[in-house]
Amino acid sequence: IAESDGKLRWEFWTAGKRDVSYQRHVIVGFDVANQRYNVDFDLIVGMYGHRLIRETEEEPEFFVGLLQGAADKV
Repeated sequence: IAESDGKLRWEFWTAGKRDVSYQRHVIVGFDVANQRYNVDFDLIVGMYGHRLIRETEEEPEFFVGLLQGAADKV
């Protein structure tokens, strides 16, 4: 966020009660057509941790890929 020149910001997500990120803190401000695009890194870290604990994680670079994908959209 600090390196995005003010483009990205934290926001408390209140759009769409059925949205997986509803009432969660997310990062918004990405340069994409979908104005509701957000990244919920807290949720991603939790899911990734569960995959590691269950030993079902088959992509060792999965998390890094998610971070890079978000960075590419700034």
